Amino acid sequence: MGDETISYGEYFTAVRRFLTQNGNRICLEALRGLNGKTVSLEELAHLSVYLAKHGEFYHPARVEMGVGGKTFPFVVNVAVSSAGLSMIRGEHQNLQSLNGTFHRNYIPRVFGLGTVPIRKGRELTLFIGEWLEGFCEFHLTGASADGERKLVVWDPDRGDYTLSGAQARQLFRQVAAIHTYYYRPGTFERITAWHHAAGDFVVRRSGKNSAMDVRLITVRRYGPLLRGVTVDAASILDALVIFFLDLSIRNRLDREDGVGATVWAGPWVVRATVEGFFEGLRRKVEDGDIPEDYPEMVHQYFSAYRPAEWSELADGVVGRYSGDAAETALIADGIPDHLDTLFQELRQLEKTPGHP
Repeated sequence: MGDETISYGEYFTAVRRFLTQNGNRICLEALRGLNGKTVSLEELAHLSVYLAKHGEFYHPARVEMGVGGKTFPFVVNVAVSSAGLSMIRGEHQNLQSLNGTFHRNYIPRVFGLGTVPIRKGRELTLFIGEWLEGFCEFHLTGASADGERKLVVWDPDRGDYTLSGAQARQLFRQVAAIHTYYYRPGTFERITAWHHAAGDFVVRRSGKNSAMDVRLITVRRYGPLLRGVTVDAASILDALVIFFLDLSIRNRLDREDGVGATVWAGPWVVRATVEGFFEGLRRKVEDGDIPEDYPEMVHQYFSAYRPAEWSELADGVVGRYSGDAAETALIADGIPDHLDTLFQELRQLEKTPGHP
């Protein structure tokens, strides 16, 4: 399990010790945080722990707590590897801070964090958070007979299923809206180090029309896009251009079937991203975070950019991506077509009533 191996016995012992130490304090705090009601130790009928999956940074456990005839699910993220241990405290802080700052919640609520020794000179760091019930990972598949890559949801309970074109567009639009919602124009702060290949966004079909309910399950890093820049009207808009361009690229990239080579989603994702970006801005308007005329001002600013200027900015954005030579080459090769589509979609938005 990871680059510093522990046994399954040590893993489950650590999770249980984390949850039950100090009179089950972590369990009771998590239950109160989830449903807003104080629960006594006597009311906790059962506590079950299951290994959920092996992730790149954590090994999440599903924890079920029984209270009053109901079962409440939680996730306990367990950092085993050095990479996970270096990240877990910061992620807990990011999730806690964003949930406490923004009006809407598209990320899991988190509760207790702690460290548990498992043997001499070795300890694990864990935190407990909200389990997003029914939400599943999704990935692009190989090209189908019509040459188009489909989007498949990995549902362990009902079986994997392929999204329709309308559902897939709605999903990518929601990804862009959520990512934009958490961007702070006045400080340039945004969620970074996210990618579809890691399953960072998850989806659940809901309602009679199978609407796409999307969440972001991790915030590994949150920080400014630009540093050492004077914050004024010009720099705020310039930073937003870079943020938007980066989002438009990242929203199209995935690994085939989640584990294969890096691939581009179809150009139709660009329109979904553009629409989702402005939807995210409108949510910020509704929450009182930005002025009502801000989305229209941003669109006018974007429309003033010429294709050559978008291309120059894209070189800088892509230059920051880390990956192997094949992945870097694939992204670079796809940028010209991507920018052409992006430019056309921004122009098309001008003709759409009620937008941006």
